Amino acid sequence: MKILIQDYTNQSSTESRFLYTELNKYENIQAQFFMPQQQHSIYDMMDSFQPDFIIADAIGIHKDLIHYGMNNDLKNKLILRVNDALDSTQAGFLENNDFIKHNVCFFIGNKKTQNKIKYVNLKPCVDLNIPAINLKQKIPLCIISKTKPSNTVIKDKKCFHVISFEENSNADMVGPNINIAGLYGNYDCIIFDNIKKLEQPFFDALYRCGSVYFNSEDKNLSKQSIELFGQDLNVNNSVDFESVKKILNEKHTPKNRTKQLLSNMPIDQSIFTEVNK
Repeated sequence: MKILIQDYTNQSSTESRFLYTELNKYENIQAQFFMPQQQHSIYDMMDSFQPDFIIADAIGIHKDLIHYGMNNDLKNKLILRVNDALDSTQAGFLENNDFIKHNVCFFIGNKKTQNKIKYVNLKPCVDLNIPAINLKQKIPLCIISKTKPSNTVIKDKKCFHVISFEENSNADMVGPNINIAGLYGNYDCIIFDNIKKLEQPFFDALYRCGSVYFNSEDKNLSKQSIELFGQDLNVNNSVDFESVKKILNEKHTPKNRTKQLLSNMPIDQSIFTEVNK
C-alpha cells in the first residue's frame, strides 16, 4: 500500500512528519513525504508514485493535487486534517464541497459530523523523532507562554527562560515546536502558562523534562489532563510523574496514533497488526 503525505507541519504540530516515519516501519506500506514548495511537478509525482491514499491538510492541500483529482479518480483516497481552530461555518463549507464529498475517505480532527464524512480524532502525542539539543547546564525553569508570564508562575524565580511558539516580545526564544522541543530536556521544570488545550508541545515537554505543568483556572483543561494522563497536571497539584510518563509511553506515541489511523482506513486490517521493519 502506498501513502502520499503532504507536509502540514505548523507552529505546534509535526503530525504529518511522525506519521510518515511511523508508516514506513510497516513492511506492507510505502509512504512518501513531500513539501509543496520543493516539489517541481505534482502531476509527475502522482503518476510515478500512484498512491492508494493521500494525507494532507484540508485548508493547505496543494492546488495541483485538487486539479489532478478533477482529472483523475481519487475517490475515497483523500484523508484530510481539519484544524480544530476552524469554526463550524468553515468546517461545514469543507464538508459540503463537491470535490471533498466525492474524494475524501475521512477527516482527521475533533469535530462533530454534519454529513456522512466521518471524523477520526487523532489526539496530540509526543514526537519521538525530534533530536535533543543539549545546553552546557540545566536551567531550573522554562515558562511557555504566548504573552507575558503570570506573576504566580514566576514568583521569586531568578533563573528561567520564556519560550513562545509565536511572536512575543517577552520571550527569550521564539520558534515552532519542531525547533524548540529538542531543548526541553535542559530544564528541571516546564510550565505552560494560560493555555487553553493540551497540544503536542505539552506531550513533547512531558517526554523530555522531569516535571511539566500547566497554569490555568480552566476546569476543562484539568479534566482533559486526567483523561489523558490519569492526573491533573495543574501547577497547584502534586503529581506522580513516573506514573504520568508511563501512561505517555503506553498511550500517546506516534505508534499509537498511526495504528488508530490505519484502523479507520478501508484496508485489509490483518496485514497491518505488527510493525515489521
